[in-house]
Amino acid sequence: MRNVGLILASLYFVACAKTSGAGRCSLFIESISGAANDLCPNVATLPALPVPEVGVNARSYAGSLPACGGRDPLGAGFSMSLSVENVVVTEVPASGLTLVSIQGESQDNVGPCGDALSVSVPYSALPGGGPGISVDLKVGDALVFSHRTTQVTDNEARDTQVIARSDGSILLAVMTGVRPDFFDGDLVPRLTLAVPRENICAGGHEGRFSLQTGSDPTCSVESRSQQCCTLWSRSYEVQSQAAIVYVGTPPSAAPWAAVNVALRQTGFFVRKP
Repeated sequence: MRNVGLILASLYFVACAKTSGAGRCSLFIESISGAANDLCPNVATLPALPVPEVGVNARSYAGSLPACGGRDPLGAGFSMSLSVENVVVTEVPASGLTLVSIQGESQDNVGPCGDALSVSVPYSALPGGGPGISVDLKVGDALVFSHRTTQVTDNEARDTQVIARSDGSILLAVMTGVRPDFFDGDLVPRLTLAVPRENICAGGHEGRFSLQTGSDPTCSVESRSQQCCTLWSRSYEVQSQAAIVYVGTPPSAAPWAAVNVALRQTGFFVRKP
């Protein structure tokens, strides 16, 4: 089931940010649209930068417990709980990435063992000036990681990855290929997604969408843009890798809309100045 990668390969992400201190969201709002009759840019000419990706890699656990094993994080649905022991940050300047290994004792019923979440974070996706990042976690923090992939056809799939604290507060959510009627609402509780059937520029299929939680203000986001929003009564950095909307009849077997978006609680990852 890795056809999600085929969908991702055709979508690009543009990030542009100003310096931000820990706990303060100040993303620069970058938009590709002007008037609705302006031509959409040729996305092939835009920088193809990676987005945060989360995986499970027990082999990277370096603590005193035996490493966990025998679980498939790429299955139709996966969840793991972890008590943080250590966070290892490795800079990879050549690739523009910081690799974050969140290591700790598994809190699932698999016996005493150590596990690790591996998060690849592009520098360009974070506010700040330097290549390094800091992570807002401490020893003993309890985390839950959830991952679900749903494949309908070769051209229609969604993928949702969520890191949350044990109280349910979401630290990072990366959603790919979603739309209002094709959305893992149970992994991102109380989050509603709306996608108007309209384009923001001419000669392409770039659209917009909105997110909202409860009575928080509506967070309206255009394709390939980013901004600060209030979700779950907290500040989040919201980055749209793409929002493709077909106003007329979609190409054969294609869904009418596909949104890629990453939500990061402000201060979780902070780029060093």
